[in-house]
Amino acid sequence: MKLKRKNMKITENVGYLNRLFLYGMFCALFSLVGTSCSTTKNLIDANDIDYIKFWYMPKWIRTPTPIRDCADIVYATCVAKDSVIMDRKIIREYVEAVNKLKVLKKDLNYDLRITSLIVFKENREKVPVCISLNGVILKNDTLMKGDKHMLKLIDAILYKHHKVEDWTPDFMKE
Repeated sequence: MKLKRKNMKITENVGYLNRLFLYGMFCALFSLVGTSCSTTKNLIDANDIDYIKFWYMPKWIRTPTPIRDCADIVYATCVAKDSVIMDRKIIREYVEAVNKLKVLKKDLNYDLRITSLIVFKENREKVPVCISLNGVILKNDTLMKGDKHMLKLIDAILYKHHKVEDWTPDFMKE
């Protein structure tokens, strides 16, 4: 009779260890799935976007202090231009570049020149993305690191077709 109890205890311990192992595996997998879901929830789907509104300043303009607030570009009406982009191809490319942005761990110097506002088809909160010419990007007030592809894309969308005369304020043209 004593022999059976020992075998039963061994079987109970093995069953307990199996459950503990399975519970550990479940927790590990759940945490992996949880983090992957949390990183993808911030991604933007290009199909959900109605249009992207851009406000931008000339590349060559110098300001006494660096522009660190997106709204300053929007309200700089004497030197800023604006555009609305509804072309699906451009929207897809821009959103793909925005989705690839990585959060910066340290604070860098930046001087914003471009403000964009991603507007969705349904009533979702708009996403502001502000860009400096050195690749530092402010997305929802979080500093991000852009890449050369994004800067080239912005250059092609906004700056390529402008001449110097386009930036001259109206009161100086007369």
